[in-house]
Amino acid sequence: MDLIERYLAAVRQNLPAEKADDIIAELHDELATRQEIREDALGRPLTRDELTAMLREFGHPLVIAARYRPQQYLIGPELYPFYLFGLRVVLTIGGALLFAIGVSAAVLGDGNVVHMFLRITGDLWGFFITAAAMVTLAFALFERFGGPIDQLYRWTPEHLPAPLAPRQGQWESAFEVGMGIAFLLWWIGVVHLPIVAVTDKFRLEPAAIWDAWYLPILLLASAQLTVNLLKWLLPHLRRTVSLLTIAVSVAAVALVAGLYQASAWVTVVPTGATPADVAGLTESLNLAIRITLVVLAITMTLQALGELWKLARGARATASFA
Repeated sequence: MDLIERYLAAVRQNLPAEKADDIIAELHDELATRQEIREDALGRPLTRDELTAMLREFGHPLVIAARYRPQQYLIGPELYPFYLFGLRVVLTIGGALLFAIGVSAAVLGDGNVVHMFLRITGDLWGFFITAAAMVTLAFALFERFGGPIDQLYRWTPEHLPAPLAPRQGQWESAFEVGMGIAFLLWWIGVVHLPIVAVTDKFRLEPAAIWDAWYLPILLLASAQLTVNLLKWLLPHLRRTVSLLTIAVSVAAVALVAGLYQASAWVTVVPTGATPADVAGLTESLNLAIRITLVVLAITMTLQALGELWKLARGARATASFA
């Protein structure tokens, strides 16, 4: 078997079976033409080394065969921007969540801070590697077989964010989502962050008011997380997000008003401190929580008013373009 036949046989092994004969015939003609041109220029047949050099210039059999295959890459150029976006979303949300949980555990827990930091770092690296592999595999399958990702190509200019609604920064949005997930995991008991003794003389415990408001707080936190996800991942739903933000803000003000009716939100249990010291500390802590509730109510009110103003301004801008 001469070199050209051996070369074409190597190419054939990596071609689609239904097109192999036609492609090999085409390549054979092209190689024969090149060989003939060189032999005419030299005035003699090509030597084995010269024929080898010609085939090397033509290209490796795997490279030549790849030109005739329908898929030549893992993730194509049209899908690649969506792949990067999806990878960034998954890694940022997961990383923020793990970091928030780890930091919260380090602050409120009683473990060694250095050991806690090393554990968080190990968890993050493991998550990043696994998440990147899963996202890459998913988009490679979309590239090969198609799937829901095809819907992303059916965009219209009307779905783009309005210029009057600047989008939050990536890390700001990721932090909000991550903290929201971390809070929910803690609130439902998946992540245990105990309130430990501040000193050997007393410990802090939540008052009974939190049990009574457990479900409303859970629902409100879930709603806020949903709004944050929509705000980050679907910015074109600006009006919907604004309306949901207003509803969540109003609900938060109502919840804060209910919590504010309690006389105490934290209990100081003495484990060696005098009754006078415990009474003073209890009063100070509950005063701080009372002030925090007032500030939270004001913040939520301003947020609702701000979203109303954005909606009104957006409506005026739309009318001016009409």
